Amino acid sequence: MAIRAEAVAHRIDDRWAQGEALVAVVRELVRYGDPGRAETLAHAIVYRATRARALTALAELSEPSLARRLAAQVVVLEGWATVLPVLERVVPGSVAVVVDQLTS
Repeated sequence: MAIRAEAVAHRIDDRWAQGEALVAVVRELVRYGDPGRAETLAHAIVYRATRARALTALAELSEPSLARRLAAQVVVLEGWATVLPVLERVVPGSVAVVVDQLTS
């Protein structure tokens, strides 16, 4: 099902709409056990903010080591706000560390 959804998403001409569709496909690929393909697909999204949301969705559903790496990529793309809730769940206390570093 995810493969068919990906094929349909790639047929969308509007790059923004295509990215939005691919975010949903990324979530489904992770749920069905293909995080590698999900990450590759997320990185193919043209718009940075949409790519950041796809990587955040992937991080939410990933094991902690992968989630931390993906969170770092999101920070580079879009800043802290998008990924902080996920990061706090994966690495408890991380928000406090980030705030301390940014305010000291």
